[in-house]
Amino acid sequence: MKCNLQCVNLTKSYQIGSQTQVVLNNINASFNEGEIIAIMGASGSGKSTLLNMLAGLDISTEGEVLLVGQSYNKTNETKISSLRNKHMGFVFQGHHLLSEFSALENVLMPISISKKPSNDQTEYAKKLMDQVGLSHRYNHKPSELSGGERQRVAIARSLVNRPDVVLMDEPTGNLDDDNTQQVHELIVQLNQQHPATFIIVTHNRDLANGLPKRYLLKNGQLIEVTEDF
Repeated sequence: MKCNLQCVNLTKSYQIGSQTQVVLNNINASFNEGEIIAIMGASGSGKSTLLNMLAGLDISTEGEVLLVGQSYNKTNETKISSLRNKHMGFVFQGHHLLSEFSALENVLMPISISKKPSNDQTEYAKKLMDQVGLSHRYNHKPSELSGGERQRVAIARSLVNRPDVVLMDEPTGNLDDDNTQQVHELIVQLNQQHPATFIIVTHNRDLANGLPKRYLLKNGQLIEVTEDF
């Protein structure tokens, strides 16, 4: 099975005055193609730090993170950015859509930043919007969409570059119960249709317990759990 993302002896600490605060402590984990993974942890447990490390937005104190076999530690910021853009998609708690662009244009934004999308890429973006139930919303601006619809646009956007890894940071955090359930079901469905690794950081126990692989971040350790949270 292809390993898309790997932590090897990953440690992150901060120096606060004369004290060293260890946030992540010697984490070893492999996240494979096609897996859908939930990561939970109390506030302040280091979930945001871990997400930043996985995305290459922060560099480890010790150990390393490898994206499709390439270590962030062994390249420069420009190459990390290129690696991330090519192999990784993101969904945030807030949808972060650009208000002046249509839903379809927002889905295409990761491509549009560097070049004009090709016809094939535009058609693929439309296919993704169809898959998330927004075939009737191509030309609508974010202000014309509901909260759940805006988050669906963000999910489609995360897949437009056909990434190997999709990182989701509290993707249902701003949604009501009905939309949370719909987005949960959508994520599971998309995971079956796309070979990427889906890693979801969440406080939502129901969302986490509905996923096949679950981790708890506690005391700097990433612990795989088999029982419900």
